[in-house]
Amino acid sequence: MIKIHLPQMYPKQEEAIYAPERFSLTVAGTKTGKTLGCASWMAGKAMNNPRSMCWWVAPIYRQAEIGFNRCSDIICPRAGTASGGDKIKLLNGSVIEFRSAEKPSNLYGEAVDFGVLDEADRMRTESWHAYRSTITQTKAPTRMISNPVHARSWFREMWDNEGKDPDIASFKLSTYDNPFIDRVEIDKAKSQLPESVFRSLYEAEWPEAGGVVFRGLHKCLLGQLRGAEKGSEYKTGVDLGKKEDFTVIATMEDNHKELVAIDRFKELSWNIQQSRVKKQTDDYNQSQAWVDGTGLGDPIVEALTLIGISVIPVIFTNSIKIQMIDNLRIAIEQQLIILPKRGSSEVSDILIDEMEIFECVVSPSGNLIYGAPEGYHDDCVWALALACWGLRYKLRTPVVTPGKPRTFVETVTEDMWKQIKEQTRKNLLTSQGLSGGGIERYIGSE
Repeated sequence: MIKIHLPQMYPKQEEAIYAPERFSLTVAGTKTGKTLGCASWMAGKAMNNPRSMCWWVAPIYRQAEIGFNRCSDIICPRAGTASGGDKIKLLNGSVIEFRSAEKPSNLYGEAVDFGVLDEADRMRTESWHAYRSTITQTKAPTRMISNPVHARSWFREMWDNEGKDPDIASFKLSTYDNPFIDRVEIDKAKSQLPESVFRSLYEAEWPEAGGVVFRGLHKCLLGQLRGAEKGSEYKTGVDLGKKEDFTVIATMEDNHKELVAIDRFKELSWNIQQSRVKKQTDDYNQSQAWVDGTGLGDPIVEALTLIGISVIPVIFTNSIKIQMIDNLRIAIEQQLIILPKRGSSEVSDILIDEMEIFECVVSPSGNLIYGAPEGYHDDCVWALALACWGLRYKLRTPVVTPGKPRTFVETVTEDMWKQIKEQTRKNLLTSQGLSGGGIERYIGSE
């Protein structure tokens, strides 16, 4: 009989991973052993159930590769062989496949006997629906693990259902729970990291609605994508894709401060990209385009200008990026803009997903850095930020609520706007662990 050595687990880790319920959902801090624990669980299930089909699903392939490496370390070479970085074949006929949830359609079809959803809170609802369809016949036990990312998500809703559904068990693992981690080191991290970052990454606390940066996001999801209206003015933001990134074109209507169009694509020739930018700006009354002019953006800006687009280039220095995201964040906190409801389009839903995981960290030199977590995209966020940057002076009047008369009854004065800007900036920086002079360092330029 072939035997494999399973890693030692601490009590709370073992309780979560080996829960008897069919669905075990664990929200966890960093270095809690959630990935290694699931690799141990998966290896045991594959070993003890010959000819079983097992899936390890992660939001992106890079994340799935971590699961592959952990399972491979446990199983190979005594009990199986690894191939291609995405499959382990065991000697008993069982197979463990490692898949990405980036395209939900790729998860339909095959019946699965055991599953792990890694970083489940970063997966789209459609990916969960696709995976769920593969385990209906087999009633496959599934472990779901994740850092807490979304205040509202399918994973959070399911995690909250413990006690309501007998098939669900929910757990929380803090880094403090892991006896193999030096507590002094955790306390040192607490003193060095912003409070909100530490609470999420170490204490496994759920974020507020809209994530850390765009608080109150869901209150702005009131609109629908729509065509141009005669006589209306528009501003278009263009975030140019580089290498594996997407090019995104986002158009805002001036009067109602509403996102009315958004396009996202990659791996297209420059001529096609140029024509799509031209078409969207033309479709929306020859809208002005605020374009990322960083790096290779300079000749691209010139090319767009030559085909008749009114282009304003924006060089993405860190200072400008801070101001742009501040402008967008304040507009959302104060409900000064309207964004499409979920379900309006695939791309607008991707925008919402990007905004929910968008983060703010403090660099070792003390600078704020905005962006997506490693391995994720933020192109839609920056395209929207560019469009709203073009609207920044018009964002000082309240948004029109759909269904109500499209007239403004109040105007935000210059002093009121400065107070709003300063207070919301302070709120964010305080949550990031800055105060006093640290805050004043980032308040100032318009």
